[in-house]
Amino acid sequence: QYSGRRNAVAETNAAAVDVSMTDSNDYPCGTLIGLDIGTSTNTVKYTLPAVEAGCNYTWIVNDTAGTDVTLTISESAAGSGSVFGTAQMDNGAEDLSSGVLFAATKAEIGTRIDAVSDGNIWVLNVFGTANVADVE
Repeated sequence: QYSGRRNAVAETNAAAVDVSMTDSNDYPCGTLIGLDIGTSTNTVKYTLPAVEAGCNYTWIVNDTAGTDVTLTISESAAGSGSVFGTAQMDNGAEDLSSGVLFAATKAEIGTRIDAVSDGNIWVLNVFGTANVADVE
């Protein structure tokens, strides 16, 4: 029975983060990832699994990215061409394909990234205060 709580993971970038998300490595579908990435200079990258109906993930930036820190959410090699979406940023919107990349220091506190799959594609919805030019 649904309890209303999601699996939650707290991440820092004390070391570089390069995660291929799977059920077997602490990232089952439905996971909420809190990102505390402001105190180090290591990059942060998550690779989505293959599309799976009903699978979803959410990332919340709870500390603005530190110097030289980029944040990337990307599609898997097996899922190439399966990611679409929109980034709603402070000064406009950006269409996304293959994932999202925040330029260094531009993953700002309060940024939220949602990824959801219907079994055919992943849809990314990104909401943040960075400028469109800082997101691709």
